[in-house]
Amino acid sequence: MHINRASQFMPFDSLKGFNEMLRLIEKEEKQKKYLDSDYQERLNNILINLKANNKVKLKYFYLDEYLETEGLIKKIDKDNKLIYLENTIIDIDNIIYIEILYYICYNSYRR
Repeated sequence: MHINRASQFMPFDSLKGFNEMLRLIEKEEKQKKYLDSDYQERLNNILINLKANNKVKLKYFYLDEYLETEGLIKKIDKDNKLIYLENTIIDIDNIIYIEILYYICYNSYRR
């Protein structure tokens, strides 16, 4: 009797379709989320108050995934809707979370 030994060690899928379902869920999570109007309004109020030299923490969508970063704002380009951090340029329309960690204020008063 000839038995194919390799067939003994073939993978067994005890939960049929489970891995396929996980792949679909992963794909859905990588799609860009669209914010409801109330949340978008709160986010816009924070964005309006941003200034150069604020340290911020951001979560944003970039190339099919969500990234988090933290850094000092170098420049805000309102015309092109871009925020320049120390080492990153972020499209304002892709931001889903922003927190101002601290402000750096320069006093123009001189003696």
